[in-house]
Amino acid sequence: MSAARALWVRAFPTAESQAFLRWGLGAYALITVVLLVAALRTSDGTMVYALDDPAIHLSVAQNLVDHGTWGVTPGHFQSASSSPLWTLLVAAFVGVAPFAADWA
Repeated sequence: MSAARALWVRAFPTAESQAFLRWGLGAYALITVVLLVAALRTSDGTMVYALDDPAIHLSVAQNLVDHGTWGVTPGHFQSASSSPLWTLLVAAFVGVAPFAADWA
């Protein structure tokens, strides 16, 4: 096959590959909708976003920088972090750029 023909085949997919793409996207959308409906039925229509873990990491990092204490409450040690290395990295970021604590 010549280079021009190979380029033409890649640039303009065949009807079979377009049909496969449509079926694949349709299946993906259907499965996503089914899972979303099941999740909403299970949670009585409430969507919940898990932001507690990042808030804990940021709080521990902020207290480590400000008070030298590993914990959520200043002055009291608490083993609240599920990922100590990540918390140390966030603390280093907050220590270098305290104005950017929310970015961490």
